[in-house]
Amino acid sequence: MIFGTFDIFHKGHISFIKQAKKYGDFLIVVIARDKTVEKVKGVQSYNNEKIRMKMIINSGLAEKVILGDLKDRYAAIKKYKPEIICLGYDQKFFIDKLKNKLSEFGLNKTKIIRLKSYYPQIYKSSKLKQKLLKFQDISREINKYKNKEKAIVLSGFFKTGKGQYGEGDKFLGLVMPIQRVLAKKFVTLDFNEISKMLKSEYHDFRMIGLLILTYKYEKASITERQKIYQFYFRNLKAVNNWDLVDLTVPQIVGRYLWESGESRNILYKLVGSKNLWERRISILATFYFLKNKDFKDTIRLSEILLRDRDDLIHKATGWMLREMGKRDEAALIKFLNRHHTVMPRTMLRYSIEKLSKEEKFYYMKK
Repeated sequence: MIFGTFDIFHKGHISFIKQAKKYGDFLIVVIARDKTVEKVKGVQSYNNEKIRMKMIINSGLAEKVILGDLKDRYAAIKKYKPEIICLGYDQKFFIDKLKNKLSEFGLNKTKIIRLKSYYPQIYKSSKLKQKLLKFQDISREINKYKNKEKAIVLSGFFKTGKGQYGEGDKFLGLVMPIQRVLAKKFVTLDFNEISKMLKSEYHDFRMIGLLILTYKYEKASITERQKIYQFYFRNLKAVNNWDLVDLTVPQIVGRYLWESGESRNILYKLVGSKNLWERRISILATFYFLKNKDFKDTIRLSEILLRDRDDLIHKATGWMLREMGKRDEAALIKFLNRHHTVMPRTMLRYSIEKLSKEEKFYYMKK
């Protein structure tokens, strides 16, 4: 007897079943129920229990194929009293108690045999399922967490009204912790599927798509990081609100430019853009530089943005200047002494938040 989910039936499963058959002349395969899979693994199976059962039956590898019992996980063992139970190389569910249970059921002679793996780096259901994930899969997950009341609040918070900076944007109401969980869960989505997310009219989809890129970048090779960076710029229109910029630009644009050593001229092109978000991208990219105590681009871009008229740019620039000051207060003081009399008030106020009361008073009185 063997047990398993057998989702995305593959060569690893075939090897598992064939190995088990060598230990007897009548093999019973017990298929995990959909509800059991979701309870144990925390996610639904890619194929439902009927499809999974049919795949094993059609393979012709087993004499009997049954569904597990929802109420009693040991029901099949008690009913069929197998002489041998074969386990997969990575099976852990209820196995720790299995020996004691066999004794309890009067099956002391039943042997438990652990079988060998079959190229687990390739043939593992979880890995194969990740490769099959599509836009519709993550769409289905996202829609489970829709919240109308939250969506209304977010629409107001991100200024989606006529004439406001987020005009026309739509929200489903997903909170950020959920968006991060989904981004990590679907991190293997390929660029084609992510591009569909970035074209969505819903802010939540675009945010999750961009977060996926940041998580991909973390584990990517140098070549893959370049592709992620280039893909990000090809889809820059999707980065159209301050949260989308702030949570992803430093991790991708800033980090790539820092690590690769490529020219940062792109930031000086963006800072001159008529597009608010492109200008914000230019200054937020320097956040990663600041973390590495590289201040020159933050200073140069901030000087250019002194003339900017948008409050969201004033806030972002003041924030980056403050971050610079946290790492090198002398560098901030030097900038303030040179520019505080012409700095927009919001930019100035943000930049001096960490200074002493006396210093704040001095710079604000201008």
